[in-house]
Order: sequence, then C-alpha cells, then structure tokens
Amino acid sequence: MTVVPEVLKPQVSSGVSYRLAWIDVDGQPGPSAFTVSRPHDVYVAWDKYFYVKVTTPVGLASGSGWYLAGSVAKVELDRTVSGFLVEDVFRKWVDDRGVEYRNATVILTVDRPIVMYAVWDKDYAKALALAGGLSASGIVAWRHKEIIDTISTFTRRLGTKSKKIDLEPIQEGETKVWAKEETKKRRTK
Repeated sequence: MTVVPEVLKPQVSSGVSYRLAWIDVDGQPGPSAFTVSRPHDVYVAWDKYFYVKVTTPVGLASGSGWYLAGSVAKVELDRTVSGFLVEDVFRKWVDDRGVEYRNATVILTVDRPIVMYAVWDKDYAKALALAGGLSASGIVAWRHKEIIDTISTFTRRLGTKSKKIDLEPIQEGETKVWAKEETKKRRTK
C-alpha cells in the first residue's frame, strides 16, 4: 500500500495552510510517498503558514502572501502621497483587529492570518491655495474692468478723452444713488 502524506495533512481554515516539512520513517528521513509492506513508525511534520492580505485604495502595497508561522512580514506602500491638486495622504495601517500602525512601512510577526488596510485622507491645501489665488486674480480683474468702464463712462459724459479724472473709492450704495441722480437730471433737461 502506498501512503501519500497529503492524506495526513491537518485541516486548513481561511488564511491557514500547511506545507510538508519532512517525513520520518522508522527514525530515518523518508520520501514524500512510501509503500507500506510491514509495520512502520511514521512521523510527518507540517509547517504552518498564515496568509497576510494587504490592501490600499491608493497606490500599490506590498507584503501580501503566505508566511511561515512566527516569521516576519514587511508591509509597505510605494508612496505616502498621491495626486496633484487634491492629494491622497497616507494616515495609518489598520489590521483586522483594529490595531493601528502609523508608519507607512510595518514589520509584523505573523502569528495568525492578518488583513491590513491602508487608510488615506484627502488634503485639499494645494487646491484651496490655487482656488484662492485664482479667486483673488478674478476679483482684481473684475475690479480693474469696473474701473475702466467707469472711466470710459465719465469721459463720454464730459465729452473728452484727454481730461484727467480723479476717482475716489465709492461704496456700491453710493453708485446706485449717483446713477439715479444722473437719470433725474437727463429727464429734466
């Protein structure tokens, strides 16, 4: 009768695997399969492995795979910041038990199946700085256009293009009053 050690393999569960370490037949190293023609003392040793799953919604993460129980796994990201104006910024790793790791590279002792999730935050600082800069430029340009239009209106009313006009800052409410007075003057003439 031929015996295949796989039939002696311990039962596996999710994230747990066993690999044949060695076979001892009658105190001597044995082959991976052997024929039984008489009684033998057979000892089969298995190495236990745990699966480490590493996930990230941004970039690439390394470290996923099967690890011998008690060994160490290095979990890391290819980057900690990603994006252009709105940046994704790495904040922490969280494992399936809720333990948090703040470093982008983590060394773990693999004593069970482990699932690691990378947690990222959005950083809008660059987008807001750009928006603020563009907004300020837009307001300056709008005010600049408003001043040019006002000067053009004044020079047309004075009938000249070369007369110097000193403008004083006026509030919006004052502008409306001035416009109403000009309309009244035109109607009475």
